[in-house]
Amino acid sequence: MKKRKSLKPLTSFIILSYIIFFVLFIVIGISMVLGAPKSIINILQITSAWSSDFALAILFKKIFPGLRFKDFVKAQFSPRINFSVFSTVVMIQIIITAVTIFLLSHTNDTQHLAISLTSLGLLLVAKGGAPKPLANFHFVRVGKFTDSRIQQK
Repeated sequence: MKKRKSLKPLTSFIILSYIIFFVLFIVIGISMVLGAPKSIINILQITSAWSSDFALAILFKKIFPGLRFKDFVKAQFSPRINFSVFSTVVMIQIIITAVTIFLLSHTNDTQHLAISLTSLGLLLVAKGGAPKPLANFHFVRVGKFTDSRIQQK
């Protein structure tokens, strides 16, 4: 009999990650073709982003033999984060957000709207919905851009 060569744990992890992602990608495509609601498609997209985590959960015992998952998670979160590392990560996120706002406002020709101090303040403070005075209004959508006229609901 031929001896079957087993894959290295990292190789099998990568292959399984791609297989899970490809299957979920096909499910997303089928749901779009069948006209599934946008919320279902969004949930499937979010789930497909976790394909490598599913592969880790499936292959955990093979990748880390003799280690319990609970101990692995404790080991990952036990060291303290340095302030410099934390501040660097926060600054990178702020820079990414600012560059995205700048590029979107530049391509949509709404420079003064997106890069004003009040809009950046609202970006950091506001968590949901329009402020109460504007809650009864909505913007009219015309083609690719939002029309500047406001209509009452």
